[in-house]
Amino acid sequence: MIRVNDKISFHSEWSELTTTEFLKVIEIIATMYSSPEDMAIVKLKIFGVLANYKRSKKRYTTQQQDEINNNIAFLADQIRFPFKYFYKEPSYFEIDNDLRFKLRKYHPSEIYSHKLPSDLNPQLQLDLFWRSNPLPYFRFNGKVFTGPLIEITKQGILNTSITARQYATMVEVYNAFLQSKDVAFLYMLLATLYTAGDFTNSNITSAETDLKNVHISIVFTAFYLTQNLLEFLTEVSPYKILFNKGEGDVGKLSLGTESTIYNLAKAGYGTEEQIAKTTLINFLNMQVDHLQSFIANCRSNKMSDTDISTQYKIPFSVLEKL
Repeated sequence: MIRVNDKISFHSEWSELTTTEFLKVIEIIATMYSSPEDMAIVKLKIFGVLANYKRSKKRYTTQQQDEINNNIAFLADQIRFPFKYFYKEPSYFEIDNDLRFKLRKYHPSEIYSHKLPSDLNPQLQLDLFWRSNPLPYFRFNGKVFTGPLIEITKQGILNTSITARQYATMVEVYNAFLQSKDVAFLYMLLATLYTAGDFTNSNITSAETDLKNVHISIVFTAFYLTQNLLEFLTEVSPYKILFNKGEGDVGKLSLGTESTIYNLAKAGYGTEEQIAKTTLINFLNMQVDHLQSFIANCRSNKMSDTDISTQYKIPFSVLEKL
């Protein structure tokens, strides 16, 4: 919590937000999809929600109003948790890890303790990394819709109730939205993650019908929750080797598709139904094991890592870990 004075204070972490505050912030962010806004404006709007700030009706001189606006902009800049800075300059990657981490949240002009490369040109982006599901459940039209358990420890260990088939459906619907921008896919995604019972096709269909008029902030929560989980899996978790593909897909499993479940069943990891009902963690472990077996079999057939990489488009960085 950041306390400015007796009247103004605001949160410093996602986990501090109430459900109402969280959904208001997501609503602000969600509008960027249909009406892109300058990130500074988005930051001011979020400040207004978190600080519960409303402009006074009192009339001020132009100078006084400018001072007020500058103070508000300064305070809004102190809200860092929903944002991060992105750098693409090569000089950024030459900076030590601790300082790079700090630069994700602080503009270079705010850092005085180190001499930084002069060519850094930070771009402000949203930072929607959540270590747990910020909306475990919600009520709508007299029904309770329960979302998946998702917990990511500081050590990078994932615990989730999502099943293999639920994950496969989630990824396919998520990708369909990214390609088409059809909001109908977002409602399908919400129904996939938040059902009024077990994950079954009939429950998904029922949830889609029940949720067709739910508030857009809840719909986009499902979208960002999916995005958050996929970014963790592909960029941070030990399972990122499954996503680290070369130019082709041969020899690698396609995460999140029904074909992956079929391929694992064909490889002897259980029936399709058994694999579909297993947890996401087991599903990913099966894929890692299958990839390891595939590479080991190639090596036993006297294939060099160069040949494996060339023929099956598996990067050396993956082969080195397996």
